[in-house]
Amino acid sequence: MKLGLISTFYKKSKPFHKECLESIANQSDNDFTAILFGDNFEIDLSKYNFKCHVEYEYLTKLSPRQIKTKGIKKALSLDCDFICFIDSDDFMKKNR
Repeated sequence: MKLGLISTFYKKSKPFHKECLESIANQSDNDFTAILFGDNFEIDLSKYNFKCHVEYEYLTKLSPRQIKTKGIKKALSLDCDFICFIDSDDFMKKNR
């Protein structure tokens, strides 16, 4: 079963980005796809050693609902069986 993990990063939550992205990159189970959006904010993903597949898109002028819908459509197009959302100011423990 494949998981699509969707997260949107905003400029206002920048102090939390590093911890969130590191927690995604450091998962011991890498059988998931991280679908990441930068909402009027560019993320330098080269700083992180992702073990999972990562899809990233820079967006402008979309509402949170539109971004979630875009993420769901992307996850479905990648044949994800489950979809999970994580806020950019949250983090995940290992082995989740």
